[in-house]
Amino acid sequence: MSAISRCSIPLVCIDANPGIVSASTVDTDGFAGMKTGVEYLISTGHKKMAYIGPALEYQCLVDRTRGFCQAVQDAGLSFADQMTYILPLEDVPAIVRQSVAATNGPTALICAEELTACAVLDEAVKLGLRIPGDLSILSYDDVPGHALLESTNVIRNDFFKMGEAATDLLWKLINGECTGPVSLRLLPELLTRTA
Repeated sequence: MSAISRCSIPLVCIDANPGIVSASTVDTDGFAGMKTGVEYLISTGHKKMAYIGPALEYQCLVDRTRGFCQAVQDAGLSFADQMTYILPLEDVPAIVRQSVAATNGPTALICAEELTACAVLDEAVKLGLRIPGDLSILSYDDVPGHALLESTNVIRNDFFKMGEAATDLLWKLINGECTGPVSLRLLPELLTRTA
């Protein structure tokens, strides 16, 4: 990050670390995206959910976790009925098995990112689960090529739009139409493929 702060030319970072304050950035609003996705699940009748994600090393993961919590709180749901698992990827299959086996367990699994979603979907296939019949899944980011992709709700970052916004911002900086640093946060898209 010190190289970025020393840079003397206009610079725009995409999906950047929030510690970058000396350069312009284009990012997506993970808090709003996750909140919208969870609100959708709640609106379709899900009252017990499990949120599964990796360690909160990146701001986007912190934002997504906060979005989940805010949606639950805004809906007036009990946090005691929700499960939050922050764990290594190799532990995800066991959590899926535990969730499915639980009496009165969650009806929806919410994945903080695509690697978690792949592990959840792989375990669902092994267990012979019908998605969405037995369980609904919400994934932050698409899981390209997975057999259950079409039955998974997705919060998708539009990387093309991010690139377009970054290019537009860079041209404005170069031409003196704005002065940096500027921070743009785009809203991700919710793809509701199932309930």
